[in-house]
Amino acid sequence: MGSQSLHMLAVDFGASSGRAVTGAFNGRTLTVSEVHRFNNEPVRLGDHFHWDFLRLFHELKQGIHASRRMAGGAPVSVAVDTWGVDYGLVDAKGRLAGNPYHYRDLRTEQVMPEVFSAIPEKELFRLTGIRSSSINTIYQLYAEEKVRSGYGADGLKMLMMPDLFHYYLSGVMANEYTIASTSGLLDPRSRKWHSDILNTLSIPESLFSEIVMPGTMLGQLRQDIREELQVPDMAVIAAAGHDTAAAVASGPRYRLDGSL
Repeated sequence: MGSQSLHMLAVDFGASSGRAVTGAFNGRTLTVSEVHRFNNEPVRLGDHFHWDFLRLFHELKQGIHASRRMAGGAPVSVAVDTWGVDYGLVDAKGRLAGNPYHYRDLRTEQVMPEVFSAIPEKELFRLTGIRSSSINTIYQLYAEEKVRSGYGADGLKMLMMPDLFHYYLSGVMANEYTIASTSGLLDPRSRKWHSDILNTLSIPESLFSEIVMPGTMLGQLRQDIREELQVPDMAVIAAAGHDTAAAVASGPRYRLDGSL
C-alpha cells in the first residue's frame, strides 16, 4: 500500500462490546483493519441501570491512539456509530448531566399507558413509523422528570449516543438522522423532530439540536484531545450513527438518502 493512502477511523459501539477500525484507501482499494477492541459493561447504580460513558469515551480515545500507532499515521477523520434509542443529557455549560440510562432500565415500565392516553399507540405509529417498545427514546424522555417538569431543563440538550460521542470529540452539537429515526420522535416525512408529539407530551423542543444527514462534517477534533493523544487535526464526521443503518450503508445498492 502506497504512502498516499487515506486513513479513516470508524468506532462501532455495540451493546456489549466495541471496536475501532481503520480504513485505508489508496485510490482503488479500501483495506480495513481492527486496531482496538473493548468491552461495554453497563453499571447498576442504586435502582437504575446506566452506560459507563466515561469509560466508553476513554476507549474511543484509545482507538484514536491505536489507529495512529498501528496504521502508520493518524487518521484524517473519525466517526462513531452505536446501538439505537439511548441518549445523554448535556447542560448549558457542556457538562454531562449524569451517565446515560441503559435502555433496559426499568424507569419506563409505567409510562407507556400515560403516553398512550395522550397520543394513542396507533396514532404514534402513523406519525413516526416506529413500533412501540418501552425502550424507545420517546418513553425514556417522558420518564425524565427533569425534562418534562422544566426543572433544570433550561439549557439542557439531548444527544443520542453517537451524537454524544461526536460532541465531546468536536464540541459541536447535532442530531444525526439515522440515530434520530430510532427515537419515536422523528417525522419521517419532513425528517425533522415531530413538534406535535413533543408539545403534547410536554417535552421541550429546545432539548433537540439540528438534524444532520449522514456524512456531515461536524468539525475538527478538540485541541485538548489532540494534545493528549499527540495527533494532528482530524475531522469529526456524523456518519450513519445507528449501527443498523451503518451496516445497510455498506451495501453498494443502497444510498443513505433513500433513493434507488
